[in-house]
Amino acid sequence: MTWAVRVCRPGAISGSTASRVFRLVLPATFADFGVAKRSASQYGADIIDGKIEGATVQDL
Repeated sequence: MTWAVRVCRPGAISGSTASRVFRLVLPATFADFGVAKRSASQYGADIIDGKIEGATVQDL
């Protein structure tokens, strides 16, 4: 299964230039949906904080 996280400005319309989708590249699957949701939320926060190399939202 493929997981992704969308990072956008508040009120941005899906698919607008004010949002971006980042794919989670993981070696294993999640145990359940709750774990997947928490992981995606943390990944999005890490992108916003600049902790993920090659992923930026500075131009949003």
